[in-house]
Amino acid sequence: MTKQPPTDEQRLILRFERARDEAPMSEAEAREFLGELGVDVDAEFRLLMKNVTAQEEADRLQELADAEAEYQRHQVRPKGPTHRRSRPENQARIRAQQARHPELSAHHHDLTHMSDDDLASLADQLEELEADAGEE
Repeated sequence: MTKQPPTDEQRLILRFERARDEAPMSEAEAREFLGELGVDVDAEFRLLMKNVTAQEEADRLQELADAEAEYQRHQVRPKGPTHRRSRPENQARIRAQQARHPELSAHHHDLTHMSDDDLASLADQLEELEADAGEE
């Protein structure tokens, strides 16, 4: 692989580094040196900050897009079998989850005043949360 010759920008940076190595410079001296080379330090800094800000915004938007895509994947994830369980089975499933995870709580602590569908849904959701936590 042939090494590419340095670009004008790389040569400028090398010249600046060599000059700094020869004698440490103050900020004023560095600005003067770069000014003699035709570099507007303030304009370059503004351009750098503009590029950093644009990259940060692009990263933020990508993170939001990734989160939205993950949410959409979760929405279409095939659900487990819709095996209809009895009320006592669903109560037992929830109590087993609560035994494994004492930090779990539900608004209906005794689980007796919930509809069968709500009870089944709660049991399914708790098991899905446990499965998701196990994947991490």
